[in-house]
Amino acid sequence: MAWKDEPVYAYFDEHNPQTGFAAYHYLEDYLLDEGPYDGVIAFSQAGTMILTYLIHLAKRDPQAEMPFKFAIILSITHPPLDYEALQKGRVMTVDLEATKGIIPIPTAHIWGSLDEPASRVATSNSVCKAEVRWVYVHGRGHE
Repeated sequence: MAWKDEPVYAYFDEHNPQTGFAAYHYLEDYLLDEGPYDGVIAFSQAGTMILTYLIHLAKRDPQAEMPFKFAIILSITHPPLDYEALQKGRVMTVDLEATKGIIPIPTAHIWGSLDEPASRVATSNSVCKAEVRWVYVHGRGHE
């Protein structure tokens, strides 16, 4: 059964970059008001959002304290976005080579070998520091 008529949840509409930029502002305001937190667990598109935001913070000030002491990323579906491009109204992925190891906090990246989107963007974990990055691939799908 196809779900074509059902709305698909996303934290922003990629055809309207301003909605994505607004989502990041909401996240930042929330973290400033309520954080910092010991850690974050992000599933699917939220993993993309968290990695994008942490890359942005690390690029802005490599010495800045991160809003989380660790991150667990489950079944990420899209590579991190280029936050600066998003500010200018363009949706594009971050340059993974240029941001390799930029996220300094310990991270765990977990996805299923049957989860095609997660397997396709598995190299996105390279933005996290290798010495404190843990990767686990289980034999299931997007769960």
